Amino acid sequence: MAELAFRLEATALVVPPGNADEAAMIQGLTVRTAPDLRQLVEQLNGNRPFLRVCRSRPESQQAPIDASGQARHALVLAAAGGHHLLQLENTV
Repeated sequence: MAELAFRLEATALVVPPGNADEAAMIQGLTVRTAPDLRQLVEQLNGNRPFLRVCRSRPESQQAPIDASGQARHALVLAAAGGHHLLQLENTV
């Protein structure tokens, strides 16, 4: 969702606190958090500060991902989001 928001030229996104670190991986997108809609409304009205503002890590701090790391990264993201994966074997 964070990647799509960035592609659609959003500059900020509000997510639940548990999703902030993953969403902050998208460079150039400011990620704010709110645990529920009531608190989000209070934050947007200025009655309560945002709990946390995350920014993506600088490029130099991100470790490069090799081929096996890409598979591991896909597994981690799928598990974190409760998604399924389908593994296709290369039969060549």
